[in-house]
Amino acid sequence: MTLALNRRTVVFGLPLIGAAPLTFAAGQDVSEISGALTSDNYGGFEAFLLDSLEAIVGLKIEVAVNDRDSDGEVSAYERQGQFTIYQPGDGQVAELVFNDGYKVSGSSCRIDGFFAVSAAAMHGGVATLLLAAHQAPKGAKVEDFDIDNLPAGIQN
Repeated sequence: MTLALNRRTVVFGLPLIGAAPLTFAAGQDVSEISGALTSDNYGGFEAFLLDSLEAIVGLKIEVAVNDRDSDGEVSAYERQGQFTIYQPGDGQVAELVFNDGYKVSGSSCRIDGFFAVSAAAMHGGVATLLLAAHQAPKGAKVEDFDIDNLPAGIQN
């Protein structure tokens, strides 16, 4: 038997070992993602956030508000003071939950600011990632990335 350490193993194992405290070293790079979140680019965005657990990320994204729950389509809605985004289907690894740092206007939601990313819970094999609004890190070099062109392996 071979033990493989991958994104799913890390996310699933966090509740068992406890997540490390969020730390930031001066001069460290912070990735900031901007653009419109769609079904086509959601997988790369989710992978980026899973690779950024216990880190700070910058987001300037728009997402269409809807509560459809069809495989492969992004579902994004506000309920009970939280904004949730996920893409249901066989490949679903995580759902993203924002308590603040977002603004819903009609059929669109703007998520803008810096966020601390942490694993909050597991439900039916799907990790809940909590993105909590955070101050911009002092001394950080912010690197901008377009959500449609995320390079493989960017992480904080």
